[in-house]
Amino acid sequence: MGRIIMDVFKHIYLFVILVGGWVGVMFSIRSLKEADIKTTGEKIQYIAYGVSSSMFVTWVGFETFIYLGLPTALSCALGGGIGFIGAETIARLVVAAFKKKAGIDDEKKL
Repeated sequence: MGRIIMDVFKHIYLFVILVGGWVGVMFSIRSLKEADIKTTGEKIQYIAYGVSSSMFVTWVGFETFIYLGLPTALSCALGGGIGFIGAETIARLVVAAFKKKAGIDDEKKL
């Protein structure tokens, strides 16, 4: 009985990882146009950051909705939506922090 439960949990979390990864890829592709990236290394780093942050936010959202008693599929779908929106918000904060650290100011016009 315990083995069956563990197999179910493995499949559920594998699905959450796949949803989070897909949401991260979609977010990265969409926001790559807005980012000012010059090298391939920066592009790879940006995509890796987008996918990983989206996966993390998806997992947190999934766990929150499971805790609230929603069905597993609905929890995963809502977690994916939050992962997409949350990754965008987190990315904007990180980009703003990088710009501040680099001394780049958007309001300065040449």
